[in-house]
Amino acid sequence: MNAMNPKIYNISSLNRSVKQILDSNFGLIWVEAEISNFSIPSSGHWYFTLKDHHAQVRCAMFYNKNRFNSKAPKDGDQVLVKARVGLFEPKGEYQLIIEFLENAGIGLLQREFEQLKTKLQKLSWFDEAKKKPLPSPLTRLGVITSATGAAIQDIISVIRRRSPQMELIIYPVLVQGKEAAKSLTQAVNIATLRDEVDALLLTRGGGSFEDLHCFNDEKLATAIHHCHIPVISAVGHEVDFTICDFVADLRAPTPTAAAELLSRDNQVLIAAINKNKLLLMRLIKAQLEIKQQQLDRVSLRLTKPNRIIADFRHKVVHLQLRLKQNLQQSLSNDQIQLQQLEQRLHRSNPNTIILQNKMLLESLKKRSQRAIYHQVQHQYQKIQSLSKQLNMLSPLATLERGYSITLNQNGQLIESIEHLKVGDEIQNRLSKGLLYSKITKLLKN
Repeated sequence: MNAMNPKIYNISSLNRSVKQILDSNFGLIWVEAEISNFSIPSSGHWYFTLKDHHAQVRCAMFYNKNRFNSKAPKDGDQVLVKARVGLFEPKGEYQLIIEFLENAGIGLLQREFEQLKTKLQKLSWFDEAKKKPLPSPLTRLGVITSATGAAIQDIISVIRRRSPQMELIIYPVLVQGKEAAKSLTQAVNIATLRDEVDALLLTRGGGSFEDLHCFNDEKLATAIHHCHIPVISAVGHEVDFTICDFVADLRAPTPTAAAELLSRDNQVLIAAINKNKLLLMRLIKAQLEIKQQQLDRVSLRLTKPNRIIADFRHKVVHLQLRLKQNLQQSLSNDQIQLQQLEQRLHRSNPNTIILQNKMLLESLKKRSQRAIYHQVQHQYQKIQSLSKQLNMLSPLATLERGYSITLNQNGQLIESIEHLKVGDEIQNRLSKGLLYSKITKLLKN
């Protein structure tokens, strides 16, 4: 196109061309400046101006990007942004479309965080295969946190509600400020040396990136890595991540979530105990039934009747001997008493005393006779009872009722026809005598 026929733009095409030039020449850039004229309309988008001492530029950060920021900036904040250079075509205004925004001070901390994360990741400190498992059940928990913060109160409340039998040991530390990283590292080392807990919970509540930066300390990460006790990290909110979270054996999104995770619900424990109790009762019942069956089988193999009869005869003889001894002792005692009375009688001449003694003597004789009679009757009845028991247990009594005992040729008891055949000779022991016979036919029940 020459000077005689210049290209003529309308405003729309001009703005579109300028926008294309800006998009193709700049791409994503980083800008550090101060915020002013910050506003948030109902759409949720952020509109503000970035300025320095000599110039300013309009900016927009749409909701789908700014929703990842924990809090909105304010006028006067020095920020670091990643943006695209663009043009608002309807008004022809040059502007920055913000993709990422953070406090300018956070930028340095973020870079330090990323550098340390990359370093430790290369050392394989984040590998899941090297994580230590939590003990089960967990009975003693060490908590490294501020003694006055909300986090410790939340943890205590959850543990008391869910698992009051768990013991807590608090290692109070600073969780914010210049000395916080050193305080946290010392607490981890002390807990490692004491070795008095089953697991360590390193925790604090939410805060800004700067507030949580003490948990991105390399010395603290080293102490956690070398701690032989399982370490759980619960720092900030769910969206917050620290180096401690990556090095620890387990990460929980919040202090409360960590307490829920580490405590065992008592109701679940009680249900498990009741289930095990029921199972144990069933096992005991089954064992008792087995032992009862074993006892029944053993009972069938108890001592033979002849042995039982011999034992009862021995008891009867023993009782008879005791009865005889008792009678002799009773007669001897009465004889001694009688002699004593006769001696007293001879020493006392008055007729009244003689008469009284005679009456007493008669009374004693009658009592003695009655006692002897009752004793003899009692022992006789006991002997009769034992004799009846012996007769009942005696196999001879069974034979007298018409039964017989079948024996083989060797005189052994026959319990089944399985070992017999037609033509075998057998013996039948009756109440009176033996009956010899030969088998002509066998029938099974």
